Amino acid sequence: MKRNPFYITILLVFVYAFAKAQTTDPAYLVNVQKASQLEIDAYDPADLEIGMLVYNTNQNRIFEYTNNGFLELLTEKNIYTGWFIISGEGVVTVSDIPFTPSQVTFSAAANVESRDIDSDNGIGNNDRGIDNSFGSMKGFARDDDGTITQQVMYSGGHGNSINDNSRYASSSNCIGIRYGDQNGSSLGKIEGAFTSFTTDGFTITVNYTNGTITANSTNPLVDVQPDDVNNEALLVLYTAYK
Repeated sequence: MKRNPFYITILLVFVYAFAKAQTTDPAYLVNVQKASQLEIDAYDPADLEIGMLVYNTNQNRIFEYTNNGFLELLTEKNIYTGWFIISGEGVVTVSDIPFTPSQVTFSAAANVESRDIDSDNGIGNNDRGIDNSFGSMKGFARDDDGTITQQVMYSGGHGNSINDNSRYASSSNCIGIRYGDQNGSSLGKIEGAFTSFTTDGFTITVNYTNGTITANSTNPLVDVQPDDVNNEALLVLYTAYK
């Protein structure tokens, strides 16, 4: 059978292209433009298009130009989620994150002390104390060229009744729970100040502050003491970013 030289040529081209696609020759790697943070900041937006990439030589990461400016390309390898439990004052050390984090976000809820809970406050209905206080917080900490920037906010109420709310925010902490009673008065606080990033995690210094309400009673549903907060623990969820 006579072979068509045109089809043979096409076949050879495809074979060559496939072979080149499998090569490990670095000449075939994509070369992304490199620039320092100072150079990136000096780019004229008029010269940029959505989707453009640049390798930031200060952070050793690839950034993509978006409607919100240059943002780091994130992958599963850049993000890690985990948890820890605060059970008293002192330094909490989180380790074994598979990279060196540069920022972390936190979330927690009052009276959620462990990883597996499915119950009410465990004391009784209309409890006036800290066990019936509820609310949630969000916080973060990040490394700004060697300086720690952190913030937390919290809002909550009380299961006895809600005559007023309990609210809290702090730029000196990344974790903060302000337990409030039915009138929004403080039943105590748990605060965590971000201390440092490590090669595989971070450290937080935890402080407990007594509440401002005292109600002496032999009835545990009514008895409230300023130092009740010292019996509290807190489950904290976090997300770390490379």
